[in-house]
Amino acid sequence: MTIHPENRTERIALLVPGALDVFERWGVDYFSHGHDSLLAACRAARAKVDDVIADLAKAEVSGETAPDSELENQTVCQLVDGIGATCARPEEAACARVEEALARSACPGVHSALIELNDALANHIRLEAYVFEQLRALQRAREGTGPWPQPGLLSLRGDLASLKIENGMICDALCALSKCCKESNPAGGASAKQDLMNAVAELEAAVHHQIHLENNLLLPRAMNLIGATEGWE
Repeated sequence: MTIHPENRTERIALLVPGALDVFERWGVDYFSHGHDSLLAACRAARAKVDDVIADLAKAEVSGETAPDSELENQTVCQLVDGIGATCARPEEAACARVEEALARSACPGVHSALIELNDALANHIRLEAYVFEQLRALQRAREGTGPWPQPGLLSLRGDLASLKIENGMICDALCALSKCCKESNPAGGASAKQDLMNAVAELEAAVHHQIHLENNLLLPRAMNLIGATEGWE
């Protein structure tokens, strides 16, 4: 893929191998505002777009296929299953590493921020499970292999909007956790602080990846499916 400043970050994240790591290093938002151009996203991150493009070009030289590119042409059901299979374990593992690092560093402020993030993630998981099952039911109904989801399409539209709002709340909670880590003074000194920040960065990357797949792939595809289905019930 030839990368231009006008390319949307969501497309780059989806199609360029190593793009997620590059964006995470530069603090470029490809998950909440994936429709923004790379130029706009770099300006928001206070990064030079030419430097980011150079890093993306280096990452693309590997010749590998971007791991998420195969999701682009999948059905809603396939996306739902793929997101669950791809993202759940890395998030769980990253959360565990943050908790381990936090247990060694004794930072009450960071602990409180982590509790708030875990609460936001728990709420999201509950809504996500419900919405994903509703989307599976919708696709089965369109294919004539199952009943229509209840209470109906209008309710499902609202649930999808709520899912995107909750994704934003999770991003805010992640930012608060990262800020607390940077301002912390762990009992173990600089080494303990670095371990904690590395663990939080890993968690950020894992959660950002899932939000990217939901906001930029699943939710638009699901809204299109609903729009194409209205009047069928």
